[in-house]
Formats: sequence, C-alpha cells, structure tokens
Amino acid sequence: MADVKDSQYGGSRGEDSMYVKIISYDSHNFYMKRQYIVTSKAIQKMLDIPPLASDQDKPVEENEVKIGDYSSLIIQKICQYFAYKARYFEGPIEIPNFDIDLDIALQLLLAANFLDC
Repeated sequence: MADVKDSQYGGSRGEDSMYVKIISYDSHNFYMKRQYIVTSKAIQKMLDIPPLASDQDKPVEENEVKIGDYSSLIIQKICQYFAYKARYFEGPIEIPNFDIDLDIALQLLLAANFLDC
C-alpha cells in the first residue's frame, strides 16, 4: 500500500522523489516539492551528499534535511518563499511583495544567507 501511495503522490524516498523533508530545530517537519527547494544551493548540496559506506546496504531513507539552527516559524517562512519564488519568478507576470514581519526579519536574513537562497 505504501508503494502505491508513494508513486501516486510522489513521496520523499529515493533520489528521484517529488518531496524533501525539512526538519527544524524544534522537530517540526515540512515537506516541500523538490523543484521548489532547488533555489537553495545549500539544501541541494545536503541532498547530494552520498551515503556512508556502512549505510549503502540499508534501504533508501527519506530525503531529509535537518536545519538545526532555525525554529519552525523561520523554516515555515522559508518554505513559503520557496513556493513564492517558484510561482512568480518563472513568468512575465507582475510579482507581488513577499511580506515579512519585522520580528523575524533578522533571523530570516541569516537563514537565507546560510541556505544560499
């Protein structure tokens, strides 16, 4: 049943998966489409790291990235930005403002710098 669900909805297992799991330091999980997160060079590099030699006999696990320095509030806003950028930066449509609360602006700037997005 799980194989049917993964093939139907994309899943997050294997290198050709449709989704990637992002984990914040407070253990919240965010699933983003792989095509959205390719704007982050750091996440791409984290996903491209080959498994350890001892892990090659194990089944392929979920594609997950642990971002241990940022809360779920910051990761949520970053995920929103990934979707925003994928939607508005590909066509000739007018790009609306991406609103950011001043309370989290500095943390977002640091996270964007770290993730290179």
